[in-house]
Amino acid sequence: RSAGMYDMGIKTISGNRVDFSEKPRSFCFRGLVAKDERVLLYKVKVDSGITFDIALQMYEEAKDNGAVPPTNSGDGWNTRGRSRVITTGFYCDSRNYLRGGKKVFLIINPGSHSASCIVLRPNSGRRLCTKHNLRERIFSSNNLSPMGPTQAKEIWDWEFAQADLPSTELYQFSCVGRHAEVFILSGDLVPILNKLNVSEKERFPRIVRVEAGAASETPLEDHDSDGEMELCHTRGNSGTVSDDDRAGEGTIVGLTGSDDVGKGVARKFLGESVFRGTITKYKEDDGGTYYVRYSHGKKMKMDSYQAKHARRLFEKEVKNLIRIGVPAMDASSLDEYTTGASIAKTRVRHPVLGAGEESDKDHCERIFEDEFDGEIPKSLVGFEFHDEEALDALLQRLATKLISEGVETARDLRNLEMMEAKAVKKTLSQTHQAIGGMASDDGNSIE
Repeated sequence: RSAGMYDMGIKTISGNRVDFSEKPRSFCFRGLVAKDERVLLYKVKVDSGITFDIALQMYEEAKDNGAVPPTNSGDGWNTRGRSRVITTGFYCDSRNYLRGGKKVFLIINPGSHSASCIVLRPNSGRRLCTKHNLRERIFSSNNLSPMGPTQAKEIWDWEFAQADLPSTELYQFSCVGRHAEVFILSGDLVPILNKLNVSEKERFPRIVRVEAGAASETPLEDHDSDGEMELCHTRGNSGTVSDDDRAGEGTIVGLTGSDDVGKGVARKFLGESVFRGTITKYKEDDGGTYYVRYSHGKKMKMDSYQAKHARRLFEKEVKNLIRIGVPAMDASSLDEYTTGASIAKTRVRHPVLGAGEESDKDHCERIFEDEFDGEIPKSLVGFEFHDEEALDALLQRLATKLISEGVETARDLRNLEMMEAKAVKKTLSQTHQAIGGMASDDGNSIE
């Protein structure tokens, strides 16, 4: 990512609750070349559900921000005089195959400039769905019927309670539980990316942000999906300011016009992914217009209010990265990267395998593993894996390659560190003796 090869948004793992379930595994995969670097493997428990209160807040916010398109918005088309506009709101699937149960959805249509809608479910949280697919289900197949919030609440609460199961189990047909476990590979990943040999059957893992804790409201902004130049609107028709606008308060961000070209901006797309970019041009007109290009190629033009909002969000992201241990210079850089995790550096490491226990070929990655003795952060960025066996296989392929290259193991590094510690201790002892001898010769005592 630091080389600019991973220009993508970073999705935040969200849900009713997200927690680190235990201390991470800690690996040093570069031996003496970088013996203080660590790759950390976290196990994260995710309750992907969304309560009705959060869903209702998002619905109300969508209405306030103008994400409920009018029938003449052009978002859709007419077939024999029938409107096919997808209206933001709650929908119900009550087909017979559910055997007495029902499925409730909250669909948020961000407007005609996006080809997708945000779909929320009580058990699985939020996801994206194409408008073409939703139109088929709403207007052609009649699988989804609109309903009011009061009706939706009863079904939503029932599904949320029924989904209190592992994600591998069903509470009704096609409806999985909301509890899952994912694995996040974080830390000093950039130097070993070219050695991560992902097999042809595996997708390269996506980059995610993990923020531990209970669910909080994620503000809904204008959503864009293509690369055309558009004027974005971050204030709703009501003129209210969203929580995301307030998030940057306390950070003074001033705009001066042409001097702002090259400064960083940030924006949330599709509710969760934060993209960073730069101001590329300023045009002096009525109020001033700022031209922006984001890391995924999206171009926009903004008025001064919108540009100030984007600058505040950028500064907020910088503060978040610094808070989780990223150096300030790197956090302010407009290059995307995988954050390094903070870890307490000890003089002598402690390998997880004892002396003589390093012959297990089925878990060869453990010869590069040492005990983690740092603090578990509140948030981090890394690669997401869902299949623990596939992740283990990936780490074993990496370890096998490193062994063939002669990279030092955790035991090798510990032995070296112990020798260095003894040498330092011996040098200090000799220095103290020499100083003591000099003091005796002068007839002075050193306390």
